[in-house]
Formats: sequence, C-alpha cells, structure tokens
Amino acid sequence: MGMEDLDTQLQKSLTELVLSHEFQTLAAQQDVYCPFESLKASRVELRHSNFLADILNPMGTHGFGEKVLRELLDLLFSNSGDHSLRLNISLSDIGRIEILREFHHMDIVVRLPDLQPRLTVILELKVDSQEHGNQLKRYQKEAEILWPGSVLKFFFVTPSGLTPTEPEWTPVGFTELVERLEFIVSNLSGNSSALTMLRAYIEMLRRLFVPNEELESLARKLWQKHGQALDFLVDQKPSIMREVSTAVQSPDSFDAISGQIYAQTGIRIAKESSSNTYLRMFVPAWGSLPDILGADFNTHGHLLVLECEFYGERIHIRMMIGRGNQEHRENLYDRLRNSPKLDLGNSKKLTSQWTRLASTTIKRVKSPDELSEAERDDLETTARKGIVSFACKHLPSYQEALQKS
Repeated sequence: MGMEDLDTQLQKSLTELVLSHEFQTLAAQQDVYCPFESLKASRVELRHSNFLADILNPMGTHGFGEKVLRELLDLLFSNSGDHSLRLNISLSDIGRIEILREFHHMDIVVRLPDLQPRLTVILELKVDSQEHGNQLKRYQKEAEILWPGSVLKFFFVTPSGLTPTEPEWTPVGFTELVERLEFIVSNLSGNSSALTMLRAYIEMLRRLFVPNEELESLARKLWQKHGQALDFLVDQKPSIMREVSTAVQSPDSFDAISGQIYAQTGIRIAKESSSNTYLRMFVPAWGSLPDILGADFNTHGHLLVLECEFYGERIHIRMMIGRGNQEHRENLYDRLRNSPKLDLGNSKKLTSQWTRLASTTIKRVKSPDELSEAERDDLETTARKGIVSFACKHLPSYQEALQKS
C-alpha cells in the first residue's frame, strides 16, 4: 500500500470517527466551557481548598449564608457515623464560625467554638497526589495542641474516597461531595454569579473525577472501532492504570482469578457492575444469607462486595459495605463487628453510604504512564496475584462470620 493509499485510509478513519455516534455523544459531554479548567485550577489542590473554604464561609459575598456549611457538615458526619453531631448541628444556632485555610498546613479548618460541645473539623484534600510521610498523624497531634477541649473530627477528601492511613480520619469521595453539592444548589438562592460558579465547579468535578460508566463504555467502543484514527490524533492511549484494569477484567483474566480463588478457598466469586477504574466482585452464594441484599449501586444487589481500584499511582483492594437498605446495612455491619477475629480495617462506625472494611494497597507505581510494555505486563500480573491473595485471606473469615450470625 502506497503513501497516498495510507493517507486515504487515514482520512476515511478520521471521517468515520468524527461522524460516529459514540464520538459525537462524547464530544457533546466534554465540550463544555469550565472557568476552573481555563484557569488551570481543576487539578490544583490549593484552588479546590480555596473555593470550598469560600463557599463554606457564611459571611462570604456569595450570599449562601450557612446553608452550604450545614449541608457539608451533615455529609461529613453522616460518613463518619456521628449522627448525634448531625442532630445537634441541625437543631442548634451554631454561633461564631471560623473558616481557616492552610492553618499549620491543614487544608481547611472549620471551628464552631460556640457549639456545645465545641467542635473543630479538619479537612485534608487530595486531587492527584497521595499522603506523604506521617502527614495525617502530624495534623492530628497539632490539632490536639491547638484546640484542647474541642471535639476534633478529621476527614480525608479524595476523588475515589481513598482509605486514610490513620483510623481517626474518615474518607470522603468526590462522588459523595458532588451529590451533596447538587442537592445544595437545587435549594439555594444567592448571588447569581456565585451560583453560576458553584454549578461550574460541580460540573467540573463530575466530568473529571466521578466515574461515568456510560461514557467510559462509549470511549472503549471508540478505541475498538477507530483505534488507528485515535492513535493519529493523540500522543498516547488512555492511562496505563486503566489499561491494566481493562486487562485484569477481561473474561479470560477474570475467569483465571476466580478459578484460583475457588481452588484455594472453595468460594466462587463473580464480577459485579464495574468500570475501567475499579473492579467490583461479589460472592453469589452469600445472596441467601440474611441482610446481604438491598444494595442500590450494583446489578445483583449485594451490599458486601470486594472492590479493586485502579486509580492514580496505586492499585488498592478492599472489602466494602456499599450504599443501600440502611436496616440491612446496620444488621450486616453489627454481625461482622461482633466477630472478634474478623479484619474490619480502620472502620470504627458504619458510614451512611460506603463503609470500607479490610483493605490493602497491592501496588504503588510512580509515573505509571511511563512504564514500558514489559513493566505494564508485570503490573497486570501483580494486580491479579494481589486480588487472589487478598480474596483468599479475607473471604473465608467473612463467610464464616456471616454464616455464624
């Protein structure tokens, strides 16, 4: 085939790509003006913290008053299981409010010194970076010195709700944050420019950080049907972590993982609703056990799932009680908690939506998109082995605890 023929074929591929339904749907979803992205602020943690601190401040010129503060505090304490605090705040005049930024390097500090008891809330926000050193423990000790006699609550806010290294910190995911902000906006009045900016911020978070299975499926179809054209248009394919996730979730790969787990434990797992950033699994045989069913975040309705996450620079796996029927969630958590030998990770309380139990990081990778093909293959192998190892370690003890109850 001559160069002219190659050019003709490429032009045809590009034309088919641009005119395809998948491409036009994706383009319509992504072709949105965003002031935060135009200012290069979407992935800068400092800018996120500045904006959130501003809308939390009841005295701000946005005109939102205490509404944003009260709703976000309710989200945080719902996640941490501090329902008495939720009730106290909802019924109280919270008095003076102090919003501090980068105070002793803490991203956001919310102080309610007139509330009884006095309350101080510390938020650490991560976008693309990870915890470093003993950062969270250091902030804890600093807060205890700075605000003696105050109730201290710590929250670790990340795109996927990563489990913090310190048990006193409660994880909060961007998905939960977006859902609560959308609820707030639907009930807000205030400065029209401020509302416009808040809506733009929510749209940016949802587009960049909240998984969208429908759009991810369209993207995969585009790569399958128009790979040559996309290779020509971009300098690199989707992130290595997503490629590894896709490879691990392929039918042959998942069957091999499931087969190894069954051979070692006698427990059969199945794939649940997943995306190219996380793989969710469940045990079909557990469906007949009390309170297992009632989830609203997956296809088969299992509340207790095994989730492997491929995000940023790490592959992380956890047991998790997901969102759904609250009575079933509470009964399920109580039974697991009453099993003395069971590993529940850093979990101290049942949170309102996603309660992360036993967990471990399978692999941390610096600059994953710079890996060679051989290194990527090694990463796939490591991910598969890590899933099998974690499942074989934890599934039998969880099954024993569930069957005893």
